[in-house]
Amino acid sequence: MLNRLERQLATEYKKKHCVLTASGTVALWLAFSQLPLGKKVLLPAMVCPNLLYAASLAEREVVYADIRDIDATICPDSVESKLSRHSEIGIVVAVHLFGNNANIRVLKDVVDKHGAILVEDAAQSMGGLDDENVLLGTKGDVSILSFGHTKIIQAGGGGAFLTDNDDWTKDARSLLSTLDHVSKSRLDELSEEYRRLFYPIWIAGQREQSFYSLFESFPMLFKDMFLHQAGSDQVAKITNALEGLAEKVTHRREVAEIYRHELSPVDGIKFFRSAKGIVPWRFSFRIDPSIRGQFLKYIRDKGFDVSSWYPCVAKWMCDEAESGHFPVAERIEREIINLWVDESYGQNRAMELSCAVNEFMGSLHNQLKKGEVR
Repeated sequence: MLNRLERQLATEYKKKHCVLTASGTVALWLAFSQLPLGKKVLLPAMVCPNLLYAASLAEREVVYADIRDIDATICPDSVESKLSRHSEIGIVVAVHLFGNNANIRVLKDVVDKHGAILVEDAAQSMGGLDDENVLLGTKGDVSILSFGHTKIIQAGGGGAFLTDNDDWTKDARSLLSTLDHVSKSRLDELSEEYRRLFYPIWIAGQREQSFYSLFESFPMLFKDMFLHQAGSDQVAKITNALEGLAEKVTHRREVAEIYRHELSPVDGIKFFRSAKGIVPWRFSFRIDPSIRGQFLKYIRDKGFDVSSWYPCVAKWMCDEAESGHFPVAERIEREIINLWVDESYGQNRAMELSCAVNEFMGSLHNQLKKGEVR
């Protein structure tokens, strides 16, 4: 079953090899471990923190590039600038954040010109297509998939490392064999402790940036959670979940279209660019940061799910020389709103949530007109 699943994914993503892993984080760790020591990894300034943890566990230093205002994906111009200034960068990671497609064609040309490796992280975009109608995850030198919590395909865990490179594949399988099996109870315990520690530090860091330094200890503290062998039942779970991909893709697109249609007339909402082929991880948009806290509380009090994810991780671990050089990522971090589009939100619930958003924004607009809100 494992061989069959790996062949299926390799064929789908037009790669010679696929190595199934316990998570997307493990797959990233395998990718970063291909670099010689001393080489650096270039990440988007706003991204899931697990990418930082994977690089740290692979003993690779991280540098950052800013993101694009139109879709929150890594900016090719910023990548070009960083590669020109840092010859030691060996890997550039293009993340299709929120399901939005990064400009892989341009990024591949830039990365190839500087002799680096392009890692295409399709963890949040499975089934999505780029502007040329090509499946996301097929153009990188290495492609990363994830089947974990909140992903397009949720199989309780699992990831994939895909490449055409024979040596990288051999090394990846060898590295994978060194990882321990970790019991589910232990993983659940670590996951709970991670959540209990992460959010207070993140909130404190938003008030005082020095608190972010506490995240530097997370990779080793939670190493067993980030790096372990896949469970014995993972292959069957992923195989079964993949059978429903087309339906999940259709559902997410339909719910996202409801939000876009219902919220487009609302003053104060800024959308990312509309790309026909993407599969939304969430329906993401931006509002004025001065009202975001009120917005989140109002929507949650109404009984709906909403988040303000992801952070500008470049502020966490970059040196002073780099701080403040990520204006787009820092701005989007303050403005981002995410609404659910998975199977827990059907068309009726999406309409109800849209009404709640309209109510809040309309009420705020009326207060502003009356001078009740500054």
